[in-house]
Amino acid sequence: MAYDRLAEEERMRLKAEKLRIEAEKAKLAKNESDQRIMMLDVITATPRQLESVMRLNEALARIRFSEEVEKKDVVEPFRLLEVALKQSATDPATGTIDMDLITTGVSSSERMKRDNLVALTRNIIMERLQQGGPSIRMVELLEELKQRSEIAELHLNDLRNALGTLAGELLVDVRGDSVTRV
Repeated sequence: MAYDRLAEEERMRLKAEKLRIEAEKAKLAKNESDQRIMMLDVITATPRQLESVMRLNEALARIRFSEEVEKKDVVEPFRLLEVALKQSATDPATGTIDMDLITTGVSSSERMKRDNLVALTRNIIMERLQQGGPSIRMVELLEELKQRSEIAELHLNDLRNALGTLAGELLVDVRGDSVTRV
């Protein structure tokens, strides 16, 4: 039985679909003059999910007592996968499917936001504080971050997380409300 292999026409259809998606992505980037779209290479399915889709393809063929997987056996599992991903892996900030949200619990856009905040905090500390010199209060640092940052909402907890990262790098020492450069 050929349950473990897609019919040749289905393989060709899947290749054509992949090429169509790449062409749409390129067209969108060209039309919007937004090269960031081309750089986004977010994986939208894990190998385990694809294996599950293959098992569903084969199961649907078996239900029909067919020895080959046909187009109608492929469409429904991919539809189910798409619905599941939209429900569980849509990044609220960008509206796109982001597998990082499932695997790590943090979306790519949120991670980039955190990394940018850490870098900006590092720059401000390097500019304003001398090693072993006087400290700066977190509230003052937060106000300066708000002035320099493009992040719409910046909270003290975001700053604390960034300072935690910098403390792990042995750049700062945080004691209460004071931040000192080490």
